[in-house]
Amino acid sequence: MNNHILVCYASGSGSTKEVAEAVADVLAERGARTTVMNVMEVQTLEPYEGVVVGSSIRAGHWLPEAAKFVADFRAELRLKKVAYFTMCLTMLNDEVEGRKRVLAYMQPILAVDKDIEPVGLGLFCGSMNPALKALVPNEVFGDHRNWEAIKDWAYQTAGLLMSGEPGLVDENNMRGAVLSYTDLSYSDLHRMDLGSAHLDHSDLSAADLHGARLNWAELDESQLAGANLEGANLIGVKLDGANLQGANLREAVLNGAALGGVDLRDCDLRQADLNWADLSGADLSGSDLTGAALGWASLLGANLSGAKLAGAQYNSGTEWPEGFDPAAAGCVNFGDAHF
Repeated sequence: MNNHILVCYASGSGSTKEVAEAVADVLAERGARTTVMNVMEVQTLEPYEGVVVGSSIRAGHWLPEAAKFVADFRAELRLKKVAYFTMCLTMLNDEVEGRKRVLAYMQPILAVDKDIEPVGLGLFCGSMNPALKALVPNEVFGDHRNWEAIKDWAYQTAGLLMSGEPGLVDENNMRGAVLSYTDLSYSDLHRMDLGSAHLDHSDLSAADLHGARLNWAELDESQLAGANLEGANLIGVKLDGANLQGANLREAVLNGAALGGVDLRDCDLRQADLNWADLSGADLSGSDLTGAALGWASLLGANLSGAKLAGAQYNSGTEWPEGFDPAAAGCVNFGDAHF
């Protein structure tokens, strides 16, 4: 492996070029040899192990030269590790609807060739020159690029661009994929292997993830409200600041999961394996934990108002909120040996 990564871009005002340079700097810090180039200057992809392509948005589309680049080099891109990033002012507030719209802008690019399987998609807010205000008075002006998010995405994507096989291994294998800040709401991801995937700040609201493997995945600050995670493997998952309100976690394996302070209101956690899970400060109000395994779990400061705990199993290592009586709630002490 030569670890030579091409970072190419299409830019209307130079803003996307600066982002491409910042991405290249981070890749270089991770050990890559990088070349930054305008897409119109690229003659061949032969020297490169991986390719990052970025474009700003104009009238709801990638710039035409960026779209042409992907189409012209599709045969070579199939054999490379590829990542795309998009700069668009629609991402100003980084809200669900904005992400959906920007992802829709990218669909024609993703549809160019189904065998080009990007290891990362970055969606970032761009900038607009105030001097253009007279021409486009309804636009948002100023520089709104989130450099921290851009560099974090580049850092996480670097390892995937420099290791392993091109793209994602198969239709069910997204292990280690970088999907941070990605809108996957309502997606069908059942039985998908997302182990160790980077899904922080992603939107998985109402997604079908039943039976999925999410062990050791990073889901900090993610939106999982209403998601179907029945029987999913979430061992060691990181969910700091995540929203799982109303999610179906029945029989899910959450062994050792970091759920401190997480919104778990009205969740179905029946027969879920929560042994060794950190649920301190979590909001479990209205949730159904009937028959759940809570050995050595920490529920210190958790909100259990209205929660159903009949048959929930605990032991001497289980930590409860101050003043909470597990026996009165119908919990069963099975002792340490049972777990």
